[in-house]
Amino acid sequence: MKVRARMGLREDWTDRRRLLRFLAGELERGRLTLVLGSGVSFPFGLPEWVELVVRLFEQVGLDVPATDPAQAAEVFRIEHCESDESRFLAAVDEALYRDADLSPDRLSARSTLSALGAIMMALSRRASVAQAVTFNFDDVLEQYLDLNGLSVRSVGEAAHWAGDSEALVFHPHGLLPQLPFSERSSRLIFDQRSYSKEIGNDSQPWRQQLVTLMRTNTCLFVGVGSRDGAMDSLLVKVSELHAANGFGQLFWGVRTVVGAPESERLIWNDRNVFLADVGDFDQGLPQFLFSICRIAAEARRARFAREGRRRSRRTSL
Repeated sequence: MKVRARMGLREDWTDRRRLLRFLAGELERGRLTLVLGSGVSFPFGLPEWVELVVRLFEQVGLDVPATDPAQAAEVFRIEHCESDESRFLAAVDEALYRDADLSPDRLSARSTLSALGAIMMALSRRASVAQAVTFNFDDVLEQYLDLNGLSVRSVGEAAHWAGDSEALVFHPHGLLPQLPFSERSSRLIFDQRSYSKEIGNDSQPWRQQLVTLMRTNTCLFVGVGSRDGAMDSLLVKVSELHAANGFGQLFWGVRTVVGAPESERLIWNDRNVFLADVGDFDQGLPQFLFSICRIAAEARRARFAREGRRRSRRTSL
């Protein structure tokens, strides 16, 4: 099975079979990178950003101030944690996992997480190490991979050692892990002060690392919303520098959505990211992800068969 070398026309991307074959080809090349948002963790009782801010103030018996959520989070850090970062991290950790169910049975029951795990395990066979980026504080993906026997390492600090593992999961906004062998980040990108320092600052080590990773791979966005200013700044930068720009490829990334409005589609397309409507999140999304793995496996079987026939011909000569 051969995958179309160039995806230079919009029709190449709107044709679902062709799109899946392209993503499977990128998986086979070891250059597909998952970029994950809160939609991946929400089914396990973990909150989205705004709800997490609400939970923080519930811990101290107060309503959230009538302001932007990032500003409200900064108010909480200053007033209720006395600007102590360790106290702030502990409070966010408590609020984050308050209602979470991350039991092995629960992790294994969610087909979307299983599909993401299948992609990571396939990447670990094709690339030197499977890599994913998550803008979540939790380590849900790592817990699933660990449960299934994959050696995984969470990276919660921009300054980190290279190490031996089959999978790396980068947490540029910070990490509040549950796995005992992972370390909590020293800071979170969560309140207004941290966002203001991060957005658009090309000197930030995390931003440099993410731009390098994302501009050299095809990115598959799953569970990612459209309101994150830090994310949008990153998209704009990557769209300017991506390797696909020199190869006649129309988009460098694919974001899975369900019924996105045309205005949102236009904005993401302008960043050279294609929005693939998967129909629904319960069945359509995992089917889309599993299809990538299945088509990649079909390509491997075909390649192995060709190689076997060539060996047989050489032996018979």
